[in-house]
Amino acid sequence: MPTGGLAAAAAVALAGCSPADNQKETTAAPQPRPDTPRAAFARLMEGNAHGVSGDLDHPDRDPERRELVAGIRDPYGVVLTCIDSRVAPERVFGTGLGDLYVPRTGGRAIGPVVTGSVECGPMTGGTPLIAVLGHQRCGAVEAAYTSLNDGAPLPGNLRV
Repeated sequence: MPTGGLAAAAAVALAGCSPADNQKETTAAPQPRPDTPRAAFARLMEGNAHGVSGDLDHPDRDPERRELVAGIRDPYGVVLTCIDSRVAPERVFGTGLGDLYVPRTGGRAIGPVVTGSVECGPMTGGTPLIAVLGHQRCGAVEAAYTSLNDGAPLPGNLRV
């Protein structure tokens, strides 16, 4: 994997993406921003492992962190994911405020605006990682699949 620039993960398959209800907020010392795709991906996987184990330590979500990131933008990852409320990357990966750019679309559909949103962090701030987070039982993907099989158009602006 390159040591700088941009790495794209085609999909991030994770076990146990649903966090338990026993989360706790902490104010641990902030970790340095990962500056390589490998380090950024490792940080995401470390956060996911904590969530899967039930150790839901969500750092950097207190008022002090909010104040700190209000004036700076330095996320270490872009996570494109679905609008599904069960798949919140900040919870899935145990990240805090300012750690990720998170564009969300139904079924992770991509168009020019979404592509531009995904490109923004890496192109303007050197964000080292882009990941696409999928999930099981996606309603948008199921609706598109059914539409294709039935030959019926999707409603409204869901049509491609």
